[in-house]
Amino acid sequence: MQAGSIGGKYFDRSFQRIHDPGFEIALDDVVYGSNSFSFVSHHLDQISIIKLSLLIFDDISTGTMIQFIDA
Repeated sequence: MQAGSIGGKYFDRSFQRIHDPGFEIALDDVVYGSNSFSFVSHHLDQISIIKLSLLIFDDISTGTMIQFIDA
């Protein structure tokens, strides 16, 4: 869902209505599917927990992975 579209604006309001009373929003498998980086970055102020898809770590060195985790 693209930010700025009619559906996106409706979803933005829904996310805000969940977040406002104090509920936390967690997203799983970020990077693939509907939880794309673009989607997540658009809602960063409302998302409390992000679990990245482990598939993005398949082709990187252990050192790079450790640097990513530290960051």
